[in-house]
Amino acid sequence: MKQYSLYSVDLLLDGVPVTGFSTSNAIITAERASPQHIDAMGARGEMAVATIADQSGTINFSLMQTSDWNLVMQARALLDQNTGLSGNVATFTPYQAMINDKMGSTLVTGVNGYTPKQPAIVRGVGIVNLNWTIRFEELF
Repeated sequence: MKQYSLYSVDLLLDGVPVTGFSTSNAIITAERASPQHIDAMGARGEMAVATIADQSGTINFSLMQTSDWNLVMQARALLDQNTGLSGNVATFTPYQAMINDKMGSTLVTGVNGYTPKQPAIVRGVGIVNLNWTIRFEELF
């Protein structure tokens, strides 16, 4: 028999654990942007495989609107955009990320990431979720 708990899974952004996740069966997702290989079939059925160099990908995660991390993410997204608009490329600091599932021995590393856009702000009578995406140059 096996056991699992999200309590033993950490999402670290720049070495700091993210907190305030929503409740769902899909809270943290890591996915490559491109296939690792593509194939071509010859006229007689022989296959050739090309390896794709693109190792980019995204990490998506969902936070409750009450999570302090929403303010951290929003401030960073605005700072990154303002830095880019200022023309001062030397001060842009990309995200470094790690997902560590200590029960399932899964480790994902994101290298040189940025927030493409901030999530929509939705308010209602209950607690809503904000879904954040960080796009990485490399995702292992």
